[in-house]
Amino acid sequence: MLAEVERRLAKPVFGERNKSCVVVRLNDDLTEKNSIQESTFKLRAHGFKASISNARDSSFVVLTNAKGVALIGSIVDVEPHEEIEGRINIYFRNPCHIDSDELAKFVTWNNSNPVRTIRL
Repeated sequence: MLAEVERRLAKPVFGERNKSCVVVRLNDDLTEKNSIQESTFKLRAHGFKASISNARDSSFVVLTNAKGVALIGSIVDVEPHEEIEGRINIYFRNPCHIDSDELAKFVTWNNSNPVRTIRL
């Protein structure tokens, strides 16, 4: 994960400028929430309760789930959710799978919030 962030920062294509990441844990067992596959297809992490300013200050979004799947993408836009107050949509490009075990070194989860902002 860190190597991928450093590679992207060495030759920024989408405005990558720092090692800050919004990490979103998706629940692939719930049909009403976006799965990693759907989010990757749409290039959008949709409707998450997170700080819009933290997301806008970050260069990367990391999507993960409880099944050991993780990917990283370069953030290209962040906007408020169209319908739900306090939720945001994160648009990204260039998704790439990363090692979920490496991600676990940087993020500790609890059951209350599936979104974290980290700086590598």
